[in-house]
Amino acid sequence: MFAHQAFISSADSTFSMNTLYLIALQVIALLCFLVVFVLPFCLVFGGGMAKFALGPLNRCYDGTERHLRRQPEDVSFTYHTYRGLLIWVTQDEHKVHASCDDAKSILKRLLLFNLTWGMLSCGVLFVPFLAIGNYRRQMNRIEEQCSSSGKANHAMMTERRNQGS
Repeated sequence: MFAHQAFISSADSTFSMNTLYLIALQVIALLCFLVVFVLPFCLVFGGGMAKFALGPLNRCYDGTERHLRRQPEDVSFTYHTYRGLLIWVTQDEHKVHASCDDAKSILKRLLLFNLTWGMLSCGVLFVPFLAIGNYRRQMNRIEEQCSSSGKANHAMMTERRNQGS
């Protein structure tokens, strides 16, 4: 009776392994179907690849004020974002003129955008290096502009005080 129970339990484990393999194959087949048929359909009728991830990219500017041209207290920077899917990648250039705090906030959000939406394509190999390197360079540039504009503002305020007295 004991040997019979051992035979049944080993047959049950074989049956469960076969069932797991079948479930895994069905999940893989479903994912392949979604990628090959459903995803292209959604992209074509949802605005195409040119509009892919534009909503999250535009949200990087929410709650901040930026200008078309540089204002006296503004700082400027240029940053590139990457977005795409599988073998398709798009690079966008952002020229931003904003206050020091808004510029830093926008730059951080653009970096996070790159490290999420830029990683969905073959750019996963190079996007982190480009995004982080460009982020550091532009953040240093913003810091320099903030400190120099702070000195200029201090000099203007001092000059106004001297003229007033």
